[in-house]
Amino acid sequence: MMGRRIHLAADAQHRSDIFVCDG
Repeated sequence: MMGRRIHLAADAQHRSDIFVCDG
């Protein structure tokens, strides 16, 4: 999950849903 979170972090800038799903 950690490795994936880093990749999603970049998209998080324009994807708030990622943070919500990641918790």
